[in-house]
Amino acid sequence: MQKVENQVHKALAVMDKKSGKMLNYQQLLRHPDYKMDWSLSSANKFGRLARQIKNPTNTIKFVRYEDIPKERRKDVTYWQFVCTVRPEKKEQNHTRFVVSGNKINYPGEVATPTTEMLVAKLLFNSVVSTHQEPNS
Repeated sequence: MQKVENQVHKALAVMDKKSGKMLNYQQLLRHPDYKMDWSLSSANKFGRLARQIKNPTNTIKFVRYEDIPKERRKDVTYWQFVCTVRPEKKEQNHTRFVVSGNKINYPGEVATPTTEMLVAKLLFNSVVSTHQEPNS
């Protein structure tokens, strides 16, 4: 399991063009060649999430620990910062965070509706088998 986790962490990093090493969020912010770009990327992302930058989403609100009701403190979770380079996007340096799933206590529906395998196979087969006329 540890090996899989290590591979995932490597995939959620950015390659240093000079050394070829994979750098995570903290390493990017300490690196003299990448510090400014990734600081701006994370500031833009978190600014939008927290209603401070253009196109705000009001997704998160930061609260002080002492302002959390004592009965809800056990529900506080953590996140991991993730950086990727997205050359097809306007902002190519993409910073986000992934929230830990093992400590989330959400009272609403958390399941994702799915379909049976037979239905999925029929749909895929229909798409693959559809005959298309050549462009005239």
